[in-house]
This record gives sequence, structure tokens and C-alpha cells, in this order.
Amino acid sequence: MIIGFFALLWLFTLGINPIAKSTLEESDLVTGVLISIEERGGPGDVFIRIKDSSKNYYINRGTERGINVIQTNADALDKVVDIYYARHWSLLDPFDGNKHVTKLVCGGQVLYNKTGQ
Repeated sequence: MIIGFFALLWLFTLGINPIAKSTLEESDLVTGVLISIEERGGPGDVFIRIKDSSKNYYINRGTERGINVIQTNADALDKVVDIYYARHWSLLDPFDGNKHVTKLVCGGQVLYNKTGQ
């Protein structure tokens, strides 16, 4: 009984595992054609979609962190972008469909950078 409790507690802890660091070393890279960037979800959250990908890439409170969705659409829509995202797994997203963006680059221009690198 007590082992079951601790196993459940451990699983719960995995489920609420926050994204601790945002470094390029702890990020993966995907390159693709930007097909949408929009503000939706929570307050100021920015969601990004690239062609031929079923994943959602998001910037938590992106508009508060300086992302201008209208300007980014004008600059990067239908262009190739590099999206760096945190290497992170959560029980709340067991199929890994949402990726936390750490850096967004289009044509060599950094549009967003949480890593400082």
C-alpha cells in the first residue's frame, strides 16, 4: 500500500514537471515552412505551426515576452524557420504533441530567444 502511494506520488511529480532550463544544449531543432503563428490559449500564449507537422510549438506568454504576432506573420509566414524547442516530457502531454519554443529564427534573424544564446 505504501509503495503504491509513493509510486503514485512519483508519477504525479512527473506530470507537473516544469521546464527548468532553456538552453540550446537542452533544445532540439526542427526546420520547416511557417504556416501559422497566432495568439491563443492562455493569456498572451503564441502558437506556431509548420508545414507537414502535427506538433504545436508554443511560446508561453509570448506577447508579454515581445512577440508581435502580426509583425512575425508579415516577416516569416510561408518562409523557412528554425524552431528550437525544449527537450521535455510531461505526463500531461504523454504523446508529445506540444513543444515549448526556446528560440525562433527566420532567414538568420532571431525572432524570439529565451536561451540568451
